[in-house]
Amino acid sequence: MRTPLRLLSLFAALFVAAPEARAQQWFNGGFAFEPGLACVTWNPETEVTSYAGYWGKSDLTFPVVGDVTYVHAVGAVVGNPCSGGDVIDFQFAFPPGTELAVSAQNPVVCLGTRLSDGFVTTTDPNIHCSQTYSVGAQGGWSFGWAKIPRGYTFEVRVPVRFTQALVGMGNSAHKVQAVVTSVNGRKLVEAWVTAPYRPLINYPVPSATYLSSPAAGQSTYRLGAYVYNYFTAGTFSLQAGPTTGPNAGLFDILNTSITVPAAANGINATWDLTVSSGFAYQWRAKFVASNGFTYFGPTQYFTSGTANSTSHALTVSRAGAGAGNVRSDPQGIDCGTACSANFTAGSPVTLTASPGPGSVFSGWSGGCSGTGTCTVNLAGATTVTATFGVAPVPTIGSLDVTASGPAGVTGSVQVTGPGGFARGFSLMAGVGTNLSDVAPGEYVGVAANGSGGGLTYVPRPATASAAVPAGGTGVIGVNYVLGRSLNASLAGTGQGTVTSSPAGLSCGATCQAWLADGESVTLTATPDTGSSFSGWTVNGASGGSAPTYTFAIGANSTVVATFASNPGAATRTVTTTLAGTGGGTVTSAPGGISCGPTCSAPFNQGATVTLTARPDATSTFTGWTVGGVAVGTGPVYAFVANADTTVVATFGGTASGGGGGGGGAPPSSGGGGCDTGGSAAWLALLGAVAALQRATRRRVPGRG
Repeated sequence: MRTPLRLLSLFAALFVAAPEARAQQWFNGGFAFEPGLACVTWNPETEVTSYAGYWGKSDLTFPVVGDVTYVHAVGAVVGNPCSGGDVIDFQFAFPPGTELAVSAQNPVVCLGTRLSDGFVTTTDPNIHCSQTYSVGAQGGWSFGWAKIPRGYTFEVRVPVRFTQALVGMGNSAHKVQAVVTSVNGRKLVEAWVTAPYRPLINYPVPSATYLSSPAAGQSTYRLGAYVYNYFTAGTFSLQAGPTTGPNAGLFDILNTSITVPAAANGINATWDLTVSSGFAYQWRAKFVASNGFTYFGPTQYFTSGTANSTSHALTVSRAGAGAGNVRSDPQGIDCGTACSANFTAGSPVTLTASPGPGSVFSGWSGGCSGTGTCTVNLAGATTVTATFGVAPVPTIGSLDVTASGPAGVTGSVQVTGPGGFARGFSLMAGVGTNLSDVAPGEYVGVAANGSGGGLTYVPRPATASAAVPAGGTGVIGVNYVLGRSLNASLAGTGQGTVTSSPAGLSCGATCQAWLADGESVTLTATPDTGSSFSGWTVNGASGGSAPTYTFAIGANSTVVATFASNPGAATRTVTTTLAGTGGGTVTSAPGGISCGPTCSAPFNQGATVTLTARPDATSTFTGWTVGGVAVGTGPVYAFVANADTTVVATFGGTASGGGGGGGGAPPSSGGGGCDTGGSAAWLALLGAVAALQRATRRRVPGRG
């Protein structure tokens, strides 16, 4: 029985290169400084300092094809910009082997950070952020810019996907670059993109060369390989074996190990291997690094005989309206630039297509088909076409709803948007919600007051909007700050209203509002026709007689607006009557009617009178009637008092006993019947209690 494998000899040679591995973190390059002038002394000083980098992982699998990470650029305004803020813009150049990977889960992020306390914002109106790039004046890809004051940083993070695994410690092309532009000039900042240790094993062409026939039925081949070990010690050796038969497989060939010193950057090795003629063989090079990890080169093939192993040309062409790159393993094709290379006949060559930004890979034709990787076993010269198409324009976007403020504060926001979008969100300070797959357009969020620790917090802004672009992300951000209560009341013989800016008060109707602690608030008193404004009382002290009053609210506050009647001013009488089988009350704003007891009152001609109906517990309000004409069924009816007016309020109910407008009696303690006398007594008592409550709750100083 013939022995198919026998080692004859080996030798090795050494050559050059490489940087160092790093741990998990932002890998940032060196700082660049842009000079400026101090505004007061006009002496030179550093105004903007900036750097670029990428987020890396420490495990040995990073980066592999498909890994998504972020690259970023950061600029800090450390000097004293005379304009009050420096405009900073970044233009990125990404390393080869990466593509944009913007999605709802991995959006472009633009943020400002206050250096004094670490406060971070993404919603400041001075920050302009885009989920799609534009080509900047320096030829790079720009995603956003900001006007940043002194003591702030501006940072842009862009998600990228690796379309190839970086080898060894990277090379001169593997770096993140960004041109940082400010009002004083521009700087190029960059950081090397390095990979945790991974050697590179490749082969010459052909990888197996026939040397001689040392004996009948035997052939000797020289097998060649090289390893870039990047100054890492280890052993380089050979595996080989038949491709068919009971002994098929790859086996370590004894006595083939070459010691690779840490002083070497790479070793080129050849092994002379004698095999039985007429058999198909497979082989590969193996490197065991000093860290214990084992790495293999791609498997090579040849059929033993008397002729040299041949090589064939593999050519890649690119087609379609899109853009992209094709690379080979073993190395040789990088198309882009090198679109053809020779490879050993019969050995597999794997091609990987990577679409460029805004493009998609449509598929292979020629020597391959499908949309995955393409593996070609060269039996002759072969051409493969990679087709790249233009990526469809995204038709959806995403929406972030965020809240900031003291820890533990909770609130809510109601968001409306295109296509009838309406949704409420519960918010907690420091926690955000992301909605993917939302229609592009304008979204508006109206936030309610929040609470925490027994205190009330108000949202600023109370109404926030966000534009969601197709394929991009909009942000509705609410910041909760401590709230202060502002209570208003009206006094005097005249009539009028009080409103506030910021909005909240509209008294008559709404006489309490919550405002942010320390916020400046302006109150405006507007007298009705026939009345005049007399003055303010704020927290028990005079606030003057001007129709507007402005103060900073630093505590819960009470304000009284006094209005006087102008002598001889025309008035109109408004009368309310109660009707129906139910019971209830009607009150007016401005005050005057509280019906129950007071069902008629004079109002200045031209004044707006608002009537509010409140049914009793066993009744319902059914509607308003003026002059025999129904004017509404809601509990509130407003009109202008241009003439004497009678308004009928109708209540329906289940009252037994009692006439029009009477309330229902509670069940009798006796069985089966109604206690008419008891009902009348109960109604009288209920009416007295209600009148007392209304008088206590709604009494206006200076009015009857």
